[in-house]
Parts: sequence; C-alpha cells; structure tokens
Amino acid sequence: MFSETAQPRPPLVAPAGKELGSSTKKTKHGPGKMLVVEDSEVDQALVERALDGDFEVKFAKTGIEALHLLNTEHFDMAVLDVMLPDIDGFTLCEQIKLDARNSRLGIVFLTVKNSTPEKVKAFAMGCDDYIEKPFEPQEFRARLQAHLRRHLRPDTPNQILKGPFLINLTSQEAFLQTHGQTQELHLTPIEFKLLCSFT
Repeated sequence: MFSETAQPRPPLVAPAGKELGSSTKKTKHGPGKMLVVEDSEVDQALVERALDGDFEVKFAKTGIEALHLLNTEHFDMAVLDVMLPDIDGFTLCEQIKLDARNSRLGIVFLTVKNSTPEKVKAFAMGCDDYIEKPFEPQEFRARLQAHLRRHLRPDTPNQILKGPFLINLTSQEAFLQTHGQTQELHLTPIEFKLLCSFT
C-alpha cells in the first residue's frame, strides 16, 4: 500500500526551450482525443493498430513530454505505462491530477505491472481502468470506448467505494480492504453483480 501522508509534489514542467514533439505521432481522427504515454515503439505500434480509426491518438515517450502536451492541448483520455524513462506512471498520474484543467481527464494504466497493491494504488489515485500487457486488441479498444462514453456523461460513476469494498464498474474488478491489507476478489460475473447491488 502507498502512504496516505505523503505531501503532493509540485507539478513537473517541461524544460524551457526543449523540443518535445519529436516522438509524438498521431493516428486518424475519431470521436475522442487520447494521449498514450508509452516509451516502447513496439507497444506504441500495437496500441496504434488496436485504436486505428476509433480515436484521435497522440503518443508521448516520457512523462515530461506528456505533461507538455497536456499543457498545450485538450485530451479526453490518457493511457499511461507505469515504467517510463524519466518518472513512473504513478507519479505522472499524481502530477496530472494536481492540475485542475485535467480534473475530468479519464486515465487508464496499460502496463506489465500486475500486482494487487499496484492495481489498488492506481484505482485509489482515481484511474478509470488498469489493463495488463500483453493485451487483447478488441477488448482494449472496447474498454476505452466504454470509458470515453462515461467521460462524455460525467454523471455516470465509474467506480464505487463502499465500506471496505473498492469496485471498478468498467473493469469489473473488486478489492476488499481490511486491517491494512488489500485483497483482490476473484468474482464470477453473477457474484460481481450481486456485490454491486448490495453496496
């Protein structure tokens, strides 16, 4: 688990005069604009192929480059890798959340990091989904489309925190937090629906 007493760090900014656009690529226009922060060119190509035609996508290879783009352009969603060359995805998420202009930005993690504490940390920070690599392209695209629809209807909640349960409605993942320990609940679709109805 992460410390709840840590003080927010000051927002990271791009160094003055530094050119950040060299690693930025853009796919076809779609109904939503997405920033994908991923330093692997192989994974960039996989994401681009999965989302081709459905979204307008820009890529950034570093956290600093991502913050620069967020300061200069509007995005509906951001997909973050955890392991980046300069700052990790969790730190980047914190910095994004510190900026009021990004308060309604949807955030999805796409990473090989798959431990329960890392997932809980991401959801507690306010992310909308946590997708593990390698990913299935059709499912990945469908989940992002669902998040975009929720983003365009901000009155629809994405996750529920009720008592000891943390429930993500889109990824259909649930966690139990008791006595300082966090446990992922492996539920069948029917059990997940029952949990949601009782909470």
